[in-house]
Parts: sequence; structure tokens; C-alpha cells
Amino acid sequence: PIPCVPWQSQTSGQYQRRVHGVCGDEGSISVYSRHGQQHYRMQPNTSGLPTTCIKWRPRSESLGSLQVLVSVDCTGQIVHWHVPTEKEIYRLQEDDNQTYSIQYRSDGKMFATTGKDCCVRIYDENTKNLINTLEKGESQCIGHSNRVFATCFQPESSHVLVSGGWDNTLIIWDLRQGGKPTKTIYGPHIAGQSLDIQNDTILTGSWRAKDVLETWDIGTGKKIRSVGSQVMSKVYTAHFHNSR
Repeated sequence: PIPCVPWQSQTSGQYQRRVHGVCGDEGSISVYSRHGQQHYRMQPNTSGLPTTCIKWRPRSESLGSLQVLVSVDCTGQIVHWHVPTEKEIYRLQEDDNQTYSIQYRSDGKMFATTGKDCCVRIYDENTKNLINTLEKGESQCIGHSNRVFATCFQPESSHVLVSGGWDNTLIIWDLRQGGKPTKTIYGPHIAGQSLDIQNDTILTGSWRAKDVLETWDIGTGKKIRSVGSQVMSKVYTAHFHNSR
């Protein structure tokens, strides 16, 4: 399986090329040109467990190097890579967790991770410090009750984060209030990088036979449209065109 294939444009002098990163179930990460030529290869761990998600860090001069790829894996590692040199820049460890996703805020100054322990963690990109942990649901507290596979920051409201996973529930969090859940949407069964936001519309892709693609109004939580009323392929990844 290939769980994640993010694209980025690289610039060297006056030369620009489109490259994409690929991670697989044996743990390695490769970066290819659009024509399929392998340029770089990284190995986050030697456990043989999958690298579950990779993301290019958004370009920002305040963050230093522009060609940074970040990986997460089933050992709970978060690894920053300088792709042109294939060198590790920084490594974080989420103890007792399998980390399934990483997502950056559009300015690159904050990122969120999710995983097996049902929590959503928010990190500061500059310091690499953990800012907040959005806890699992217990008793009367709203939170996820099963593995969480995806998050997405709302582009127009950097304090709004949406998460989803195996519990068939999207949670909309307000990060200004210490990560307060403001709304839940029941329905999508997310099992990969299949959550995106464009304007006020949430896109979800579900790992099930019917209603695999759905759009939702982020303000009201109501469904806008469903695609795939007939039996279709189960979805692991879904994004709006040109969203990132």
C-alpha cells in the first residue's frame, strides 16, 4: 500500500521541477520527479513498520530551509528531513502511540498529528514543542473514541481544526479556547488522508462501500452532497483540486 503521495515544486537557481514524495508499508520514503525518476530516499526507522504519512512543510522564509519533508510512522516517530541532502533535521517521539497523520497549518508555524490513542496533538513548528493535546472522549467529554486518521486546518480560520477517524465522527475544534470542541458531525468513516477543507466546505472520503465521498457545511454541520450511492471503491485519500 502507498498511503500518502504529496507533491511540491522545487526551485534550484532558475530551474523548477515538480516532485512528489511516496511512503510505503516497509517504512521507506522516496522522492520522485513527475516523470518517475527517483531523486532521494530516506529511511525513518529500521523496524519494518509502515511510514503512514508524509507532508511537505509549507514554504516560509521564517522557518529556514524550504525543502523539508516530515514523516510519521507506526513507531510514533515524527521526523523532519532536509530532502536535498537526505539528512534528518529533527526527531520527535510520541510514546505509546502509532502516529497515522500529520497536517500543517497554512503558514507552516503549527502542525497536528493523530494516531492510535484517539488524541490530536498540536505542535509549534519553530520550537517543536507540544502545545496542546486534544484528548480522547471520556464520560461527558467530547473527543474521539477510536483511531484518528486525519486532520485539516481551515485555511481562512487558522484557529479551526477538523479531525476524523474510525469512530464515524468529525470533530471541529477551536484552538483559541485551548482546543475546545465546538461541533461534531456524525457519518464519515475515515481510514486515511481523506479529509480536506475549501472555503466553508469539508470534503470527506470514507472506507466503506457506499456514500464514499461527502461534502459538509463547516458552519452548520449539515451534509451538502454525497457521491457514490452505488457500491464503489473504498477511499483512503481525498482532497480538493489545487487545495495544497
